[in-house]
Amino acid sequence: MVSIHAAQCVCQVRYSSTLTFSLARARTVPRPPRRFGAESAHEGNDVRGEPRQTPIPRRVLAITAIAGAAVIFDGYDLQALAYSLPKIVSEWTLTPIQAGLLGSYTFVGLFVGAVSLGALGDRWGRQRALVLGVVVFALVMGTAGFARNYTEFALLRFLASIGMGGVLPGTIAMLSEYVPARRGRA
Repeated sequence: MVSIHAAQCVCQVRYSSTLTFSLARARTVPRPPRRFGAESAHEGNDVRGEPRQTPIPRRVLAITAIAGAAVIFDGYDLQALAYSLPKIVSEWTLTPIQAGLLGSYTFVGLFVGAVSLGALGDRWGRQRALVLGVVVFALVMGTAGFARNYTEFALLRFLASIGMGGVLPGTIAMLSEYVPARRGRA
């Protein structure tokens, strides 16, 4: 702590991120950094005044792993269409317009799923919306492997992408509720 004495001014400067000064005759006290949820300035700190490192609970780690796997499978499915589309075009003799529409149906379904399952997640809970999205996505994509023609495949792909569309926003929103915002110094 450094004290500076002037004619009618006493200022104390403490090395911290927030400093307050008053050039009146009173001594000022530096403000400690505010922590959300802390009732006092020193709550949540150890003896030296540094933030405590709190471990992440196993439940949060499990939720993070499951949600991460859902997002990975979601991305895998989008790439699988890109890699299999040339074979689908030659097998079913599709025109370039039909092939482009197949990709477009997927992205329209992603949009519809993100909006509708996001709203359902706000109303019924994020976990339920995420599970619904994964179940719809998995069941319909499993069924899409048995499609006999372009129309069936396009319809099943659209329905599956509705489930896929709800996975990523639902995962982000759910993890933001479970994972602690700040865990101390890095």
